[in-house]
Amino acid sequence: KDLALVLFTLLLQMAVGSFVIVAYVHREARKKYGEEEAWKFCKTVLIIVGPVIVIGFLFSLFHLGSPMAAYRSINNFGTSWLSREIVFSLLFFVMWAACLLFQWRKVGSDFFRDIWYLLTAVVGFIAVFIQSAIYLLPTMPAWDTLATPLKFFTSTLILGSLLAGVGFIVQYLLRGKDSEIQSEIATGALKNIAILSIIVIPIQLLTIVYELVSLSVGTQAAQASAQSVLATNSLWFWLRIIVGLIFGF
Repeated sequence: KDLALVLFTLLLQMAVGSFVIVAYVHREARKKYGEEEAWKFCKTVLIIVGPVIVIGFLFSLFHLGSPMAAYRSINNFGTSWLSREIVFSLLFFVMWAACLLFQWRKVGSDFFRDIWYLLTAVVGFIAVFIQSAIYLLPTMPAWDTLATPLKFFTSTLILGSLLAGVGFIVQYLLRGKDSEIQSEIATGALKNIAILSIIVIPIQLLTIVYELVSLSVGTQAAQASAQSVLATNSLWFWLRIIVGLIFGF
């Protein structure tokens, strides 16, 4: 059940991050090359976002005691971060579906669709923040810090970059490698993704260091948490630092 929850969390972050990236790439490509070329390049990644969310929801069902009663999970929206997570995740999915429809059928003006992209991205980021808020527990000093939401947001951008980057490459190889315009769009998109990764990965690493430092100078419980993290996960901790530095730079 814990693994199912982790997979749901990561897949939602991946979906939100890749949506934000494809929205930006589409807008920039449209301004330079026109709507037809921009949509031809971006549609594969935009479509993939939906199945990623659905797979995440399927994993989340395994975390519930009674999957058939999943609809009850939204009943405590006013008091439960878990209920809010489900509501905003569903809202993000619905807004993604509407975005895909608007884009495919060319509903409204470019400005209208840009606004819808923006609102959908905002809802996605709210869903990610709510995910992080679930873990901000006073009884868990290792989680109850600013580092937790920061790690969630950086993870969203890193995972989104991974999915969008792979999707853009596949789209280009299958349908766009004979087009000079598609080649230029692909080059620009992958360059921007690389720049984003170079910025975000070190931020995540610094967030991890900040988390340990803040715990080390905190209460006795916080200091014990820091020692526990380093004692039980020291190898994993340093591997994350080294791999992050390699891929970040």
